[in-house]
Amino acid sequence: MLNEKALRYIDWEKLSHAYNSAYDVPFQIRALTSKDKELREKALSKLYSNIIHQGTRYEATSYTIPFFYQLLSSTDTPDKHEIVELLSYLAVGYPDEYVANGLNAFVFRQDSQEHEVKCYNAVQNGVCILVTFLGSEDIQLRIATIYILSLFPENSAKTLPLLAVHLSKASNAVEIVNLIFTIGMLADADVLLDLNLHSFLSHHSEMVRVLTAFALARDFISQDIVDILANAIPLLEELAKQVYYKLWYIFQSVENYIDVILSRVKTPNKDLIILELQQKL
Repeated sequence: MLNEKALRYIDWEKLSHAYNSAYDVPFQIRALTSKDKELREKALSKLYSNIIHQGTRYEATSYTIPFFYQLLSSTDTPDKHEIVELLSYLAVGYPDEYVANGLNAFVFRQDSQEHEVKCYNAVQNGVCILVTFLGSEDIQLRIATIYILSLFPENSAKTLPLLAVHLSKASNAVEIVNLIFTIGMLADADVLLDLNLHSFLSHHSEMVRVLTAFALARDFISQDIVDILANAIPLLEELAKQVYYKLWYIFQSVENYIDVILSRVKTPNKDLIILELQQKL
């Protein structure tokens, strides 16, 4: 439930967002609790426009984040997956930029402006709330949660074991793909080996096999991984329709797919991998 006293205490008129004064922000936050779906959608659209316009975070942005976590902590809040997705943007601007190689939190803080770091830290402070949604009955909320956890490598000691448990129980292919993606972003090669992620290379779902190969494309790439990645090239358009929309970035074009893969690869046989991928064009 929203802490109305805290919401009113903040002098929103003196804070700025994309369109000057942030006086309207508390009204939009409150509207996310409405039973009117159209009203909720309009409020969410306004928030994207005001506090995260084109990936930019503003003075007012970090002040909103505790209130989104209050909404997430309430059993009465509808469309919680939408709020989690919003938080992923508030944390880093454009999450798509970290799909290829993950996020280095130290570098991110070094390269970001002060208010951007405040936003990242504020979202990170709620990871303990986010992980509770891994057990939600709402698959949209579970998937949004799995994805946002990939942006917080500093929390991986706590989140990776939880993600691994859920991967061992998951049956939905889209959920499995997102679990593998996030685990691949957070874990080093030894941890991936311990988690037996390689077993998913023989999964019945093409999408799961490809994302597993993508997650395992690191320092050393075995031939079976190269084969899966190369054989997926004629299927990119179909794969793009199946994955959670933020992972669509990987499959949006052949050129992008190859670039993303090669940006992950740090191996002596890189030229051979390039050749095999090009043969599928």
